Amino acid sequence: MNTILVEKSRRFYFTVVVFVLMVCLCGSPQITPPCSAALIWSDNFNDGNYAGWSVIDGTWSATSNALTSGTGLWHHIYYPSTVAYGEWRFDVWVTVDAGSIVSFIALDTSGVGSDIPEDGYQLEFSINGGYIRLYRMSGGSSSVAGIGYTWTTWPAYWEAIVTRDSSGEFNVYLNGTLRITTTQTEHTTSSYFIFCAVNPGLFIDNIEVYDEIITTDDTTGTGTGTGTTSPPPPIPGFPEIAILLGLFTATGTTIFYRRRQSHSKS
Repeated sequence: MNTILVEKSRRFYFTVVVFVLMVCLCGSPQITPPCSAALIWSDNFNDGNYAGWSVIDGTWSATSNALTSGTGLWHHIYYPSTVAYGEWRFDVWVTVDAGSIVSFIALDTSGVGSDIPEDGYQLEFSINGGYIRLYRMSGGSSSVAGIGYTWTTWPAYWEAIVTRDSSGEFNVYLNGTLRITTTQTEHTTSSYFIFCAVNPGLFIDNIEVYDEIITTDDTTGTGTGTGTTSPPPPIPGFPEIAILLGLFTATGTTIFYRRRQSHSKS
């Protein structure tokens, strides 16, 4: 009798574990990793190089498993990317004395400084302004395409997700919370994905570009952020997978989800 109960208990536990993992991966209403999506291109720089990228100016390195700016000011680098509607995921590290700009939709590599590209959309992490904003670039001139999100504690590590649907609606998620929503119909094509680092030691990592939206979340927020001020440490032995941990107790189940990390920065 006891043997039968133990066996049933094991089967029930296994079933619960499998069910919870499936819900977390595919059925959760929160921001989750995709079960199936049209991934167009990605780069986590775990190979220690940035093959396929082209330098506009400045110096770059990927030996730390993240695309990192070198010495000097104003570093620009791009990767061919034709996605103008869909989803862009990337992690950035911004220090106390420098900002960075991610032009996820870029029609050219022309311009100077923060005006590269001359046409496209960019997410700017500004130190001097103390904000994160979505900008629309048109003919070399920039205009705010979304309400800025104030952040005054630097340095900061950000996990960013940007989506754009067929109507032109942008949603910008920062560390898991929807912060910017706006509709922009200009620029219906793209040629490049550009990363700009104003100062040395800034990086971008874990880039994923999809031609469809895979993130849905109704959570909204405004004002001062609560993002982490340093990169979470990597999980030993699991550098490139999401870690799901279920703690089963007599009163229920608690799930902890963590995105994969591929770098170690201090």
